[in-house]
Amino acid sequence: MHSSYEKRTSEKARDLRFLQYLQERSELPVSLRIPPGFLDELIDTLLKQKNINLDYLYAVQTEIDGKSSYIMGNSDFRPPKKYGSL
Repeated sequence: MHSSYEKRTSEKARDLRFLQYLQERSELPVSLRIPPGFLDELIDTLLKQKNINLDYLYAVQTEIDGKSSYIMGNSDFRPPKKYGSL
């Protein structure tokens, strides 16, 4: 059986590996950091947990050389102008 010290050390090592993993991935484009479908599932799950049953659209976009570029979500999503241009 693990002692309390060994358990804490193991947890700290796991946390350190996870932070290193996040650091390495932070260098990647967002489209490679977020698995396909993950954001869809996350948004859907969180809305359902709050008993919000509405249709929604979203998009993750970036700006490259002054042009908006679609990354993921609903490619036909166009927010109202008051929320900024995407």
